[in-house]
Amino acid sequence: MIFLKISIDILPLIGYILVACAAGFLLRGGQLRSFRKKIIELEYEMVNNHAEILELQKDKAQILRQIKESKSPVIPLHHSKEDNERSDKKIIGQTHQQN
Repeated sequence: MIFLKISIDILPLIGYILVACAAGFLLRGGQLRSFRKKIIELEYEMVNNHAEILELQKDKAQILRQIKESKSPVIPLHHSKEDNERSDKKIIGQTHQQN
């Protein structure tokens, strides 16, 4: 049998392992910081979008309230999806009552 004699110095090996671990932690920490930054930016964008949607809904409700309270007859040119669903339910309800 042939034996190979390999001598390994333990101190440099431990040093290499510590340097590799430190480099890994630093790289992963950088990735985590960038991910957190992106998450914060996306959350901020979502909050702004939701605020804009709520503002638009508030404006729509105010306009609809003004239309209902106005004295002049106003006929809307197009119906919203909600109005169509309500009218469909009324028609369906009337047909069931007639039968």
